[in-house]
Amino acid sequence: MKKSRLRINQKIEVRKDADLTVFKSSIQELDEETLSITIPVRKGQRLMLQPGDQVRVQFAIDDASYSFETTMLARKKSDHVAFFVLARPGVLARVQRRESVRFPITLNVTFSLLRREGEKSPDREGNRGQTVDISAGGMQVASSVSPWAGDKVQVALQLGDECLPEINQQGEVAWAYYDDWLKTARFGVRFTDISEEERERIVAYIFRCMRRRPQMR
Repeated sequence: MKKSRLRINQKIEVRKDADLTVFKSSIQELDEETLSITIPVRKGQRLMLQPGDQVRVQFAIDDASYSFETTMLARKKSDHVAFFVLARPGVLARVQRRESVRFPITLNVTFSLLRREGEKSPDREGNRGQTVDISAGGMQVASSVSPWAGDKVQVALQLGDECLPEINQQGEVAWAYYDDWLKTARFGVRFTDISEEERERIVAYIFRCMRRRPQMR
């Protein structure tokens, strides 16, 4: 029998159908047809699900990430603790390239628009923003200032540990839009000249966060 990658007490991320908001949960019970998870939470807010709702689940093992889509079947209680019962997936999708793993996290970032030959544009230098997610191949940034798709940028951010040098990379803006509801610009940056050492550093940081990030309650 093929060994299952699902485990009791495994930390998971849950999204409702096409919603991009990620909630934290963990697997508490497993059988051949279902898995029971703690009520997913994000900053104290619970994800409300009804039987029949479609959800997307992602989790990390070692240096790989897996995801699956499933259906919420029921809600139950055990020892006065509420759980959602999900249909156990038949297929897990593995993220083949580690640099493709996008981790939702908020980090301070500065960025500058570049001219030709790597020159900084003086009127757009030192803009500040925050990451929405990050991968070894790039990042999504939220800021009050937005470059245009196709612009070249220099971005700098600290990966949690101030004892280590910051990540400082050139990139290209892959897409950009303004969120009228949040009054914030969002844009995606694709790193264009990242070293293998820096790539591995970001990958290690992402999976370290996936494994160790405490359950949000």
